[in-house]
Amino acid sequence: MRPGRLALPTLLALAAILAKPPPAGAYGERIHRALPALALDEGALGPVAPGATPQDLGAFRAWLYGLGVATPDGALRERILARFPDEASFVDPRAFKELLSMNPEAEVFGVDRTAGEVPARRGDLLAAASAHPDDDRRNQDRFARDADGRVRVGPDGQPLPADPAILWMGRSTGVNSQAHAHYGLTRKRHSDDPGVLKTEPERFTVPVEAMAFGAELAEAYALLAFAASRFPSPARDHLVGLYEGAAFHHVQDVCNQVHAIQVGIYDFFVSAKLQSLVEDLVTGGGLLRSRRGFRSIGIGIISNHHLMSEELWADRVEEVLAAGPAGGDPEVRRAVEAARADDPDLLADLDRDAPGGTFAGFGRALAQAVVERSAPEGAEVYRRVFTFAPGLRSRHVAFDAEADDPEPFVADPADPEVGRALGEFYALQGRGFSRAGTAMRAFEARLAAFRTTAPAPGGDAAPDPALRAVVDAFFRARLDAADEAAARLAAWVPEPESDLPVSWWVLGIYALPLGAVAAALWRRRTRRPMDRRTP
Repeated sequence: MRPGRLALPTLLALAAILAKPPPAGAYGERIHRALPALALDEGALGPVAPGATPQDLGAFRAWLYGLGVATPDGALRERILARFPDEASFVDPRAFKELLSMNPEAEVFGVDRTAGEVPARRGDLLAAASAHPDDDRRNQDRFARDADGRVRVGPDGQPLPADPAILWMGRSTGVNSQAHAHYGLTRKRHSDDPGVLKTEPERFTVPVEAMAFGAELAEAYALLAFAASRFPSPARDHLVGLYEGAAFHHVQDVCNQVHAIQVGIYDFFVSAKLQSLVEDLVTGGGLLRSRRGFRSIGIGIISNHHLMSEELWADRVEEVLAAGPAGGDPEVRRAVEAARADDPDLLADLDRDAPGGTFAGFGRALAQAVVERSAPEGAEVYRRVFTFAPGLRSRHVAFDAEADDPEPFVADPADPEVGRALGEFYALQGRGFSRAGTAMRAFEARLAAFRTTAPAPGGDAAPDPALRAVVDAFFRARLDAADEAAARLAAWVPEPESDLPVSWWVLGIYALPLGAVAAALWRRRTRRPMDRRTP
């Protein structure tokens, strides 16, 4: 299918995909599942991929390990053997998941299970695999473990995170604990100066050294997809689809602009501060009842705007796809169809950072190029939602992506300011869709180029330089990531959790009028005897 208006069969298939109930995620599973069909043509979507079994996954890891320990790089071989002294230690699913920064307890697609043992249309495989990193919760609840796999605890008895960097982007448990793996941050110099939050919000992070790992995981899955395309097994194409879809997921995440910025906009800061002051006043500074602090209120406001923006956009896309080739809101339709239009600026960035013939480093370069384009727009998305959904900024509202309909939170579209903000929001989503489509087509082209470098069957048995570089890059990057996480954990000192202290200044405010009333009463009481003696 050529870029342009979407054909009716594609629209109907996508409407069915989008109708599935979404858990909380980056774009939301509905969008992740829909994007491959929106972006790729029938040549990429139509072929049938064979099924695969968990045994095929184990065989692939054994083959990958054999290539790894055969590297001519002696230092790298020693590092591989130090962590995985034999094939069984690498084939072990728990060990492989930890190497990929996953929760070893999760049942992960591409490690523990496949997308099915029967042949499937490649488009369906890519749609499912694009949602797998959310589906199987592989990046959630990651804790440090001892040699026997038991969760380690700190001096306070609480589980230690596998990497303290997890806490820079979210919490240690639940859906929020996967944020570190599904965000990307700009390479621009970070700052925790609130003034930067006003002028360049994409550079504002707390702490300054905060990092996210979406680009690194896009790279890991890209390398696995490239390697799997040379795996000598009938299950090869199924495994390629699993890993390519996972790489798509992390790139799609950062096409959603609010996944390329940590905090948001200064308006959130102001709203949270004002509401925390109100909270202090109505709770007597925490003496009358427990209170929410500035940080908790701020996180709630950011979460409300983030989740509502994703669910509103997913609903709008679903409406357009269900309306048929020419129906639905024209602004939304233009934004959806942007997935089939290349972003020339992104392609130029990619040509500069990962020119043709580059395979090792391509996944990271692709995701980071998207981040650099998306990050400055993250604040713009938040500003539009802040305008057209004013109820989200209340400390009494907690938007639930699984239970709440976003529509009631949208103000009257007939209001010119609200209508303008909605239109600009859709246009921003269209830019994200254009980048997502451009990135997926670029990935498909690079995968095809990698396959063409394969030696002819039965040909020269000399080492294949392209495959050798990909395998070495995979082991080197993942071992580096594991070592860096271990070093951060070794140097980390957990901050003890404490209750909010009483805000004594509030008692001072209360004391002023009470003191004035008491003084007035005292003066009246002391004057009364003199008044009675006056003729």
